[in-house]
Amino acid sequence: MNTESSLFREISLEDIKNITYRHLGTREISQARLMEGGLFNTTYHLICGSDNRQVILRLGPVNRHLLLGFEEHLMEAETYVYELFSSHKIPCPRVLASDTTRSLLDRDFMLTEYLDSIVMLKAGLSPEEKMDLHRETGRTAALMHSITSRQFGCIYDCMHDRGFDSWYAFLHHYVSDILERSVRHQAFTRQEADAILSLFIRRKSLFDQVHTPCLIHTDLWEGNLLLKKNRNSWCLAAVIDADRAIWGDPDFEIASGWIITDSFLDGYKMDKTAFLSPERKERREIYGLVYDLIDTYVGKAEYNQPEQYKNGYNRVMAKVL
Repeated sequence: MNTESSLFREISLEDIKNITYRHLGTREISQARLMEGGLFNTTYHLICGSDNRQVILRLGPVNRHLLLGFEEHLMEAETYVYELFSSHKIPCPRVLASDTTRSLLDRDFMLTEYLDSIVMLKAGLSPEEKMDLHRETGRTAALMHSITSRQFGCIYDCMHDRGFDSWYAFLHHYVSDILERSVRHQAFTRQEADAILSLFIRRKSLFDQVHTPCLIHTDLWEGNLLLKKNRNSWCLAAVIDADRAIWGDPDFEIASGWIITDSFLDGYKMDKTAFLSPERKERREIYGLVYDLIDTYVGKAEYNQPEQYKNGYNRVMAKVL
């Protein structure tokens, strides 16, 4: 966990009891264990009630004035994405309650079922096991990307018909918001931000080649994949932390590079010729810049991580200059 993060804050046991009483009908808590992570959300593993029910309580960030625009309404978005996952047989947690009323405490929170599983990142996998699971993740990502929408944009906005008719229009909005807030928090100068935005504007025709809004997780890596044992082998138990999902270009997912291995691409059944086309390669390079922009901002303004900010800033400027 990272208690230096400006967004992280623990709550009292009494607050936890108030939450479980409202949504689960019990104030009996035998365990409230703070889980690792804690950069953006604050998460507890609870054992509650006379039946020792296990649930996950995830609390949204404090100091919400520091959030990027797309980080608003994430729990409503995640609840909807899990509904989409479930309807398409993509494994995910079951949401027990999502409360954004701020009537119990001044932050959003979500209760989900506890899954007896382990994060892929910490499973101690052999190279062969990892290849098999990356292949399964590729199949899962392809299924996810087959889910489409009428509009491009953030999930919550599109739920309320506030999305965009073109991928470029959304991407311009998305990047402009990141840059404006970055200037405000001195992550970039105004001159640097203008130079970065002009790079996107000059490539409008490249983004206008994307016509179908597909469901993109945007944070697909081994830390957001839960595993369970199926006899003697591992399999995916759940895809988690889908709160930042968007409707957009599947290559935006691929550009993160966090889990994009040959095994992943095999499972995805990627058309290698199309994948390696100059246009798609250039788009992925620019999408990589978007991830760097986000990393730079959150390191500076949200997580109080000077090294993350410095590394992100250097990556951005190396691509822009």
